[in-house]
Amino acid sequence: MQNSLIKLACRRSDRTAAILNGEVKISGIDLLPLGVSDGQKLFSGINTGEYDAGEFSFAELVHNIAQDRTDILGIPVFPTRAFRHGFIFYNTRSPIEGRKDLRGKKIGFRQWIETASVWIRGTLLDEYAISPSDATWHTVSMHHWESGDAEKHNSLGDFQIHWLEKCGRNPGESAEMALLDGRIDVLGTVPAPASLKDGRVKRLFEFYKDVEMAYFKSTAVFPIMHLVVVRTSLVERFPNLPEKLFKLFVDSKKSYYRAHRELPRVWPNCELSEERELFNGDPWTYGLAANTNVVSKFLTYCHSQGISNRELTPEDLFFQSTFHLKE
Repeated sequence: MQNSLIKLACRRSDRTAAILNGEVKISGIDLLPLGVSDGQKLFSGINTGEYDAGEFSFAELVHNIAQDRTDILGIPVFPTRAFRHGFIFYNTRSPIEGRKDLRGKKIGFRQWIETASVWIRGTLLDEYAISPSDATWHTVSMHHWESGDAEKHNSLGDFQIHWLEKCGRNPGESAEMALLDGRIDVLGTVPAPASLKDGRVKRLFEFYKDVEMAYFKSTAVFPIMHLVVVRTSLVERFPNLPEKLFKLFVDSKKSYYRAHRELPRVWPNCELSEERELFNGDPWTYGLAANTNVVSKFLTYCHSQGISNRELTPEDLFFQSTFHLKE
C-alpha cells in the first residue's frame, strides 16, 4: 500500500490513544491518524469523504445503508459506548417528578438521527412504556450536518415529529433554549446542558448510575454509540484493510490494558470492583458475534423511529470479511 495515504479520524479515548500517539501501527500501510474531538466535524468529514476511515455515528450509518448508500461500511469496532439514562433532563418548572409523569409531555432532541437520541427514545418505550402516542416528539435537526435538514418529515416510523426553531449557535444550544423557555418539557441530549449547573433543569434519573446498572443486569445491553467505518472504494483496492484496521483498534485497546492493568472505566465514580462484578469481563469487547444482541436491539429502534425505512440485519452494516473477527 505504498504511496496510499489513508486518513483515519477518531476521538481520543483510553481505547484509541495508542493509535493517535503512533504507538500501534499497521505494517505496509501509510496511515495518518487524526484526532477529532468535535463529533459534528468528525461525522461530517467522514460523510463528505474528507476522511477515508474512522469513528462514525451508528445511527447515521444505519440510515445510509437503509437507503442503499453503501459508500462506507462498518467494521465491528465500537470505540464509544455509553448508557444514556443520565442524559435525560427536564425543566424544573414542568410538573415532572419522575418518569411516570412523561405521558402527555413534550420531549425534544437536538438531532433525530443521533445515536444517543435513538437509545433514549427506545429506552423510554421499552423500559418505561412511553409509547409514540403518549408524548409529543420534537427535534431541532435531522442529521449531524446542516445539508441533511432538507429531509424534514412530519412523521418518522411510529412518531409524529415537531420541528424546533434554530435559535442558538448549534442544535444543542437551540434544544436547550427550547427546554428553558418551555417549548419542550424534557430533553434528551449529550453533553449535559449548561443550565444543569444552576438548577433550571434536572436529570430525570438523579441516581442514573444505579438505574443504568440495573438496566444492564436485565438486558445485557451496553449501548454502542459509534463504530468504525471505511470507504468501500478503498477496500476494493485493498481488500484486507478492514481486518487490519480491526487488529489496529484491538492492539490500541490492549495497549491501555497493559499500561494501566485495568479496563477503561464505564462510570467515573464507580468502584472498579463493582464494574468487574457487573460486566464479568471486558465491556468494550469488539467483534460482531460478541455484540449481536446490542446491534440487533439498535436496529429495531431505528426501524420503529423511521431512521431506517426497512428492517436491516447486523450483517448489513459490516464488511463481510469482518463477520468472523474477534479479539
